Amino acid sequence: MNRILQSAVVVVVLLSFLIPTISCKETVQVTATPSPTQTLVLTPTPAPTPTPTPMPTPTPTPTSPPTSTPTSTPTRTPSPTPTSTPTPMLGRRVGGIIESNTIWTKSGSPYLITDTVQIPSGVTLTIEPGVTVTRLTAGDMFLLNGTIYAHGTVEDKIIFDGGGNSNFFNPKSSTAGTFLDLDYCIVRNGLAFWPPSGYEQYGHFSLRHSQLINLSSYSYVWYPGSDVYIEYNTFTNTGGFSVGTNDNVKVYIRFNLFNGKNANADFCVQNWASYATSQTIVKYNSFANMNGVVLKLPSGYDTAAMSAVENYWGAQDTGAIAAMIYDKNKDITCGGYIEYLPILTAPYPDTPTP
Repeated sequence: MNRILQSAVVVVVLLSFLIPTISCKETVQVTATPSPTQTLVLTPTPAPTPTPTPMPTPTPTPTSPPTSTPTSTPTRTPSPTPTSTPTPMLGRRVGGIIESNTIWTKSGSPYLITDTVQIPSGVTLTIEPGVTVTRLTAGDMFLLNGTIYAHGTVEDKIIFDGGGNSNFFNPKSSTAGTFLDLDYCIVRNGLAFWPPSGYEQYGHFSLRHSQLINLSSYSYVWYPGSDVYIEYNTFTNTGGFSVGTNDNVKVYIRFNLFNGKNANADFCVQNWASYATSQTIVKYNSFANMNGVVLKLPSGYDTAAMSAVENYWGAQDTGAIAAMIYDKNKDITCGGYIEYLPILTAPYPDTPTP
């Protein structure tokens, strides 16, 4: 036992030499190591994304099978013809009162009348060859108390176009000094060449070598202050001339071709007054394609008179010619008889032909 104790003491002594630091320098404390502390980081919770509510799919209503309807053959609709837009007329627009002598030149043509051109007494309008004058709206082209001088040529005529709704030369309230002088002109598409105005109209005119076409009303030659000359013209589908004269005035209607009347015309030439030594002389004309009355003395006018010898009627049958003349042979209230014999058997050489 003592040995055992001695051995233990020896071991203890040895151990004290081997581990000096443990006993002298540090005291080692065995401490339980705590688990690392976790820091809680607050992450913001994202707002929930709204989930779209799906639209309910409509439940199809069961239907009965469609009844087959016969398909009609479509009717072909014709395409409308395109309407062309009229191009505005170019030219010089004129109207109103002409205060002083004026010339309308070919270089300024055409002249488009927008309001009646008024020519006072003492004023002259001269129109050059080749000029065209047109009225754009209804009404008179000219109100004439002065003078119009319009001389064209064979190659370069002056054209007056009434647009289908205008009178041409209205001599309302004119005096004996009012004068219209036309030569180698074309007057077309209107109402009356020299219309009745409802007023005194003592003006006179000379109409020569011209063509009058498609005039629907008659001209009224009312006691002109000087002689009137209607010569070497062609009248196609026009109204006639209704004439009254006094003093020693003569109205000469000669060397003209009257080629058909307008449907509204009752005559080509009518006289309702011939006072004093005045006369209406109808001679060397040709009357073609005529129906109804050509020459007339209206009933109830005691002084009406007319001479109409040596005209060409396109026939030799005097009975057929007499049927185209209205005078005392037709109505005992007429002023007299129209002498028409002798007649020409062919057109007069200086008269236009169709």
